[in-house]
Amino acid sequence: MVFPIKAVAATYSLISALNVLSITSASLAMNQSELSENIIEDPGNSHHRRSIIETAHFSQNVLEPDQFPIVLTAFLAEDDINIISSRFDLLDAAKVNSSLSDNIMLEAIILIVNENELQKVLSHLSSIYSNVEQNSSILFSSVSIHQEKTERFRSKIDAVDNEQSNLRQVSDFASYSKISGYSCFLSVEGMTDAILDLPSKYPNLITVSNIGSSYEGRPIYAMKITSNKRSSSNNNNNNGNSSKGKFLVSGGVHPREYAPPQLVFEFAIHLLSNYNDDADITWIVDHTEIHIVTHVNPDGRIIAEGVRSAYWRKNVNPGNDRDGCSADEIGVDINRNFDFVWGDTSGASDDPCDDSYMGSDAASESETKVLEDYAKTIFPTGQRKSDPEDMMDVALGEGISDIYMDVHSYGGYTYYPWGHVDKQSVDNEALEALGRKISSFNGHDLWAPGHDFVYPVSGDTSDYMYGVLGVASYGLEIGDDFYESCSNFESDVLPSNLPALMYAARVAKKPFSLGKGPDIFDLSAIMVNDAYRITALASDSQLVNINGYSDFKTGDQTITGVRLYLDVHPDDYDGSSTVWDMEAVDGRFDSSEEELEVVIFPSSLGISSGRHTLF
Repeated sequence: MVFPIKAVAATYSLISALNVLSITSASLAMNQSELSENIIEDPGNSHHRRSIIETAHFSQNVLEPDQFPIVLTAFLAEDDINIISSRFDLLDAAKVNSSLSDNIMLEAIILIVNENELQKVLSHLSSIYSNVEQNSSILFSSVSIHQEKTERFRSKIDAVDNEQSNLRQVSDFASYSKISGYSCFLSVEGMTDAILDLPSKYPNLITVSNIGSSYEGRPIYAMKITSNKRSSSNNNNNNGNSSKGKFLVSGGVHPREYAPPQLVFEFAIHLLSNYNDDADITWIVDHTEIHIVTHVNPDGRIIAEGVRSAYWRKNVNPGNDRDGCSADEIGVDINRNFDFVWGDTSGASDDPCDDSYMGSDAASESETKVLEDYAKTIFPTGQRKSDPEDMMDVALGEGISDIYMDVHSYGGYTYYPWGHVDKQSVDNEALEALGRKISSFNGHDLWAPGHDFVYPVSGDTSDYMYGVLGVASYGLEIGDDFYESCSNFESDVLPSNLPALMYAARVAKKPFSLGKGPDIFDLSAIMVNDAYRITALASDSQLVNINGYSDFKTGDQTITGVRLYLDVHPDDYDGSSTVWDMEAVDGRFDSSEEELEVVIFPSSLGISSGRHTLF
């Protein structure tokens, strides 16, 4: 079964997903990878039947004094028992390394198996270790006894899985051209080829569009990722929550920043390659449109890849006002050319030779107009302001939809409006709450009014998308170099920023309200006999109260309830589906953080075997 969750604090709610019978653990707040990828959609389809056996080696001080420091955590499907054999070398190595005798007691935590499968496990274990406990009731009881201990190692296992997944994504595109000396970064030509090939591989999930041309006539492509399982504009429930959230991500505005295009491309691959396997990714792609523009400025990227000494930042428009500029000084800074507070020289330059030259007029550049026009086709007209610069003090309100994010490098910052002036916007509470949560994943500092306002930026993408188009708007400064090393990109930048992008996608439907609400952690399901015990932690503070900053005002709301929906997303709920109210473990909802549980009996509810989703 696949299971998500909805938590409520005041009027805010958030969704998380857990794949139960397919044993995929996916928490909205933690972006956890699967401990197992065992899909049981079709018992006869071996392609969807694969298991992962993980061995956790506990130090002596973690377990009780009378327990040996080895735990076998097995996630099994029918006929998968033979997979254990290939992993017993780990147990043998653990036995030797721990200097224990042959009389090792293994605690087998067997999740989601029936009695027949359990006996297969016990029989197999017994053939290798003669003293393995064969009492099924004791083994089942050990599931709950040692759940906490297993969870302590979940993040470590997830980190390994994430790293392997990320490396696999890079290697999947080995045949496409790379930037010379940077095997982890596709060149602009290689990425274009890869993007154009994606629709044939994922025909039901992605469309690629030529949204316009650069100054030199190179096409600028946008990927749109969403499934066709739900209409982008409406459904039949008429509950006011029918449209899909929109999330637009851009990279490559500044060509010398090697990492951003690759990060946003890897984000696309992460969504596409894990759809229908990962519970969170599946519902996000079903209920959200993710639009990705990897290279806003392809002309400049060609130069940046070929002539690194130029550190090319601008586009390549020579203009008519560049007399006196050297060949490597021409062009316009696209991130100073957007039509909002354009011309403010406190955050841009009117010197054509300067790296931050704002151009001859607002949105004078082809690349600027392409991104502005494309964003207008995505984001709702009803959220736009009739006179943006005169209406900067008019709040958008918590009911707005959709998010924009522009990715740059470097420095380790998350930024949000206002960028042109060190002054908080009228929607700062919502912007900062979500900005803090994004930073909780990648460890970024806040580049924002009231915090580390590094310098003003006028006419940039972030202020434009918020101030003119009326959407939640953010930027990331990733990594620690323009020409990021592959080792740092693969070990730090990619694995820390993918979860940040995933979180933004999760809340795209209502970014201001969801960003100010509670989050779900450690969502899990344990089967004991014929029942499932679903547990989770709801917290209003864990993501918003980040290291290095004082606690934030939105992190102290009392959680008033948590509800689970069977096989229907809350936005699509029409009153006819099965719903459970989770219970606070301490018996009452009276704080900003609650441990939760509910026990469900699928057979008594007539729930068929197979794959299901709880929201």
